[in-house]
Amino acid sequence: MRLSLALILLAAAPAALADTIYVSDQLQALVRSGPSRDQAIIASIAAGAPVTVLEKNETTGFSRVQTKNGQQGWMLSEQLVSTPGARAQLAQLQAQVAQTQEQHAKELEDLRQGMGQALKTENEQLRVRATELEKQLEVLSQQNNVYQDRTRQDFLLYGGGIAFAGLLAGLIIPRLKFGRRRDNWY
Repeated sequence: MRLSLALILLAAAPAALADTIYVSDQLQALVRSGPSRDQAIIASIAAGAPVTVLEKNETTGFSRVQTKNGQQGWMLSEQLVSTPGARAQLAQLQAQVAQTQEQHAKELEDLRQGMGQALKTENEQLRVRATELEKQLEVLSQQNNVYQDRTRQDFLLYGGGIAFAGLLAGLIIPRLKFGRRRDNWY
């Protein structure tokens, strides 16, 4: 019982110290059975795949890792980086770009709708104003026509009055005697 408890604690201890780290962007990284290049290759891991570092051996330059499927082995520490690989970063950035584009599209649509509503309101106000101005123009045009008609009538009356006055003067003036001498030479 003590032995099984000790084994469980030993197995859990490296996991408690474990950090998630990523395989560098080389095409593949080799997992070996021990901390040297002479040890057998037990697996290969694709670039950018996440692994958990269980222990580091500074003298050999190897780290003991555990893959996602639970396989344990040794890898060169220089092949491990703390950031996701370029492919994973690219996928994250593409997702962020898509999200940003979607957000910008929504904002643009909201802006268009807001501007569209503002333009509709302004357009309606301008139509009302144009209708009012057309009515004013019609009233002014009618008033102008009435004024022109009055002016024509006034000219006709003045002309008729002058003609009548001239006719009267032409009939009355020759019959008046102003004390002139009469010469018969006409």
